[in-house]
Amino acid sequence: KINSLRRKGNTVICYFSAGSYENWRSDLDRVPDRAIGKKLDGWAGEKWLDIRHKEVRNLARSRMNLAVRKGCQGVDPDNLDAYGNNSGFSISKSDSKSFIQSLVDSARIRRLKIDFVL
Repeated sequence: KINSLRRKGNTVICYFSAGSYENWRSDLDRVPDRAIGKKLDGWAGEKWLDIRHKEVRNLARSRMNLAVRKGCQGVDPDNLDAYGNNSGFSISKSDSKSFIQSLVDSARIRRLKIDFVL
């Protein structure tokens, strides 16, 4: 489907959750329990991640690598606003900015466009 969209001239942006744990994802064994926080309000099976943790950042990079392998031209990382929510961690706005910058840098290295909403 991605290749078909690209052949038609579309730019394909792939969504992934960068700041939350979704219990249906197959790559969660990489995230230690101490980096998994409180539930996201209104989203069953989803919990905040400690975006300061090395393995959480590695997980985001791994998901970008998957986007590249699938032929995506960009990424849309979600749940980047833990600092303004009851995440279970003492995450500051500065921590969030640092995480977002790491995502931007990782996307740039992979030649991916990056789009996000705060």
